[in-house]
Amino acid sequence: MCETLLYTALTTDTPVVNGGIVPVGDTIFKTGCNIIQNGNTIKILGKGNFFVFAVATIAAASTGPITISLQQDGVDVIGGQSTITVAGTSDQTVLPIILPVRNLTCCGSTLSFVVTGADVTVDNMTVTVLKQ
Repeated sequence: MCETLLYTALTTDTPVVNGGIVPVGDTIFKTGCNIIQNGNTIKILGKGNFFVFAVATIAAASTGPITISLQQDGVDVIGGQSTITVAGTSDQTVLPIILPVRNLTCCGSTLSFVVTGADVTVDNMTVTVLKQ
C-alpha cells in the first residue's frame, strides 16, 4: 500500500468569480503515488478513502452568503460545503472544509473547490489530501 500526502498552498490574492474554481496554488510537498495536483484541481488515483483538509481565507465583493464547496468530478460532495454570511465587503472570512471522500474507481477522480454566492478574492488557500 502506498501512503500518500499532498499539501498545496495559494498565498497570493486571487480573484475568483461566482461559480468559479478556487485555485489550489502550488504543491508545497508531496509523498507517495496516489495524489497529484492537476492545475487548479487535485487528482486522486486508485480506489480507497482520502481525507481532505482545506482552509480558504476570502474577501467577498458583496455582502450575503458565500459558500465554498468541495466537488468530486464536478459534483458537490455531501457535507463538503462551508458557508458564511459576509456583513461587509472588506471583511476577511475563513472557510474550512474537512471530510473524507471515497474513490471507487481505479481510473482516478478529480477534486476541486467552487465558490458560490458572490465574486471573491482568495487571500490564502491551503489544501492537504491524505490517503492511507
